[in-house]
Amino acid sequence: MFGTIRFVRRAVLGLILVAGCRQVFGIDDPGAGDAGTIAADADVDAMTCTAASLTCIAGSTLQTCTAPGVEPMLEHCGWGCVDGDAQRLPHCGALQPHGGALAAADLQDMAALADVSATNATINTSTGQILVGATTLRAAGLGVIAGIDYEVRGKVAVFRMRSAALGDVALTGAYPAALAANGGITITGAIDARGSCTDRIGGPGGSNGGSSRSDGAGPGGGGGVTQGADGGGGAGHVATGGMGGATIVLGGAPGGPAYGDAMITALVGGSGGGAAGSATTATGARGGGGGGAVQLVSNTRLIITGTINAGGCGGESGGGAPGGGGGGGAGGSVLLEAPTITIAGAVAANGGGGGGGGPGAFSGGNATADAVAAPGGTSGHGAGGDGGALAHPAGNAGAMNSTYPGGGGGAAGWLRFETVDGNVSALGTTSPMPSIAPANVQ
Repeated sequence: MFGTIRFVRRAVLGLILVAGCRQVFGIDDPGAGDAGTIAADADVDAMTCTAASLTCIAGSTLQTCTAPGVEPMLEHCGWGCVDGDAQRLPHCGALQPHGGALAAADLQDMAALADVSATNATINTSTGQILVGATTLRAAGLGVIAGIDYEVRGKVAVFRMRSAALGDVALTGAYPAALAANGGITITGAIDARGSCTDRIGGPGGSNGGSSRSDGAGPGGGGGVTQGADGGGGAGHVATGGMGGATIVLGGAPGGPAYGDAMITALVGGSGGGAAGSATTATGARGGGGGGAVQLVSNTRLIITGTINAGGCGGESGGGAPGGGGGGGAGGSVLLEAPTITIAGAVAANGGGGGGGGPGAFSGGNATADAVAAPGGTSGHGAGGDGGALAHPAGNAGAMNSTYPGGGGGAAGWLRFETVDGNVSALGTTSPMPSIAPANVQ
């Protein structure tokens, strides 16, 4: 069908070049010699073409006519039909994806691409390998393998397929993940982009938490503690991170600054929380890693009945050294673009909780795929600050204490949903508050 439509468009364009735009599309007033043609056109059935033309109908259908008297070709335009102007004829709109890595051409159908169905899967953004359990669905390497295209553009891993039905998926590797499909994308399980949360390593595209009294990594990294036993600062992203708790003598480590923008111009993850200080050693509790970044783009539809979690990880407790608690990692980014989006599940990029200070304290909570703030680690000394979530995206400050303060909570990240009309169907649980807007269609 697409080949036929392209042929018809070339034919119409050829007529325009030969006869001139005004004559082909019937703009010139008819002369005396045109009377027979006009009379004949009046007898043509209403469902047939009256002239060679390209016309947008009802905002979402492109009607193509190659000559008077022929049946029109109708093409549904998922992104809407764009009326012509002096530079371009009427045409089906094409999405111009945000995020900095994908282009409109990535959403075109391609014979080598496959319909992908996977659950209990691991996608490695650094190598392109996809495992389903212990079975290799896609081997590591660039290009199209097993019907899935993979390349790294700048600092983003791009995966292309015809359509995707994904259950539980763990995203690993260093790069943010951008998945593009001409067909629909359905998420029925849990997409986890947090990283392991067992160390200070960030999720795919996220930055590491600080260690050995250092700041957290990334543009919103939480402040580290260079001396004393203060708590580490929480990382910032959509808002600022929470300040680390302070002793009576010293001021608390600063929370990380906000960065990025609501359009998610660049697909990046969350920054890492700052490391805390220790009363007895040169190292302190480590900061939590930042959440990863995920982009899902479809030319057809996007349905989420499961969850997407790009949240930050909690900072470590200060009980081992002993000392203050580490700062929580910031939430990452989730960018969804499709003509229609339905969210019956949850999409979240919350911040991680700050670690509690001192002996017997607990580490900060890891962000979950809901609208509940990750709790700061409890402590008999200074508790950690809660992570940012929902309508309160900034991280909370760690508690002050004369000996072992808590770490600051990490801020939430960015959520953006783009559709053809700027509306999302059945908007389920989202945290923090998402930016929802019409997509950039040209």
